[in-house]
Amino acid sequence: MNTIETTVELNAELVATTIATNLPHLDVEICGSWAWIGGTTKADAKALKELALGLKWSPNKEKWYFAGSKPRSFGKKTQMEDIRAWHGSVKVS
Repeated sequence: MNTIETTVELNAELVATTIATNLPHLDVEICGSWAWIGGTTKADAKALKELALGLKWSPNKEKWYFAGSKPRSFGKKTQMEDIRAWHGSVKVS
């Protein structure tokens, strides 16, 4: 019996859509090639980890994120408003 392996490359849109579908009460937005997840994420930390999407926590922004591209050296203190201005922002629901 042959098995078919499929590989799905994660990208910000796929990650954001998956989170918005499974945890619709969270705030999900795409900024460039990154997905940012805010809202009541502390209560949903376990559920976010169980989705196995490679999310990381940003303590400075108090948001989860998926880095679809290599981070640029903007510094840890870059505000979300600046990120939105540089890369644009699309809310996902």
